[in-house]
Amino acid sequence: MKKTWLWIVILAFGLCLFPKALPAEDLSAGRAAVFMQDGGMIVGEVVDISSTRLVLQLRDGQEFALHRIWMINFVNTDWNFPEERTRLEKDQHYLFFRNDRTTYGRIIDFSSTRRVFQFDTKEEVPIGEVRRIYFTNQLPSAYQSRLAEAETQQQPGFVGTYSAEVALASGVLRTVTLTLNEDRTALLTQVYPQGQLTAAAEQGSWTENADGTITVRTNRPGQVRRARRVPFVFRLENNELVAVQFDQRVWGSGGLRLKRN
Repeated sequence: MKKTWLWIVILAFGLCLFPKALPAEDLSAGRAAVFMQDGGMIVGEVVDISSTRLVLQLRDGQEFALHRIWMINFVNTDWNFPEERTRLEKDQHYLFFRNDRTTYGRIIDFSSTRRVFQFDTKEEVPIGEVRRIYFTNQLPSAYQSRLAEAETQQQPGFVGTYSAEVALASGVLRTVTLTLNEDRTALLTQVYPQGQLTAAAEQGSWTENADGTITVRTNRPGQVRRARRVPFVFRLENNELVAVQFDQRVWGSGGLRLKRN
């Protein structure tokens, strides 16, 4: 039983440190998700901001220096709002209202009785009207790494069919199609504009390289693999295969760029 409670405590602690592991949850009125510069998240009710000590206090007694806070979300536990970050032009505290209005300045106090944020400009904003507060216009490195990880996970793999009209070294225009299969086999075809197949399709294989590129080797059926034949090396750019190595005697010097179908 003690071991079970220990694992529950460890799991809860990990989820507080790494909010990316949790799906976004809507917050009830009065509660807020406080996102720290170091990537941590704490959910609670904001009850005070000390104008002298410059700390934020939650209902449970926890206090956080304002310079350690990146953002406060009063709507849910999500942190990634790129359209809002593009509007953070000044090194100020930005407030995004629930009606899509924004304002910025320096928050110096929070009235726990009147439930309003107070700016150094004397402006006051009721907490119930606020959607999010950003305390800096820079995305902390802890969140930058999460974005990079998410983008990497969302990038499509190499598997698929790619094609383009290509002028070969001979000057003849052909539609070149390269299919990369999940079993690491590859199929290369070339077709004239009239729709006639120029030659038998070339079959082969593809492998991933340590630098993020792939190497593709193909031969026509029954053809002995030529040791000196230059294999293709492609990199993936925005759903396009761009050849960084190819046989210029066959494909010319203009390069080879195939778009995913």
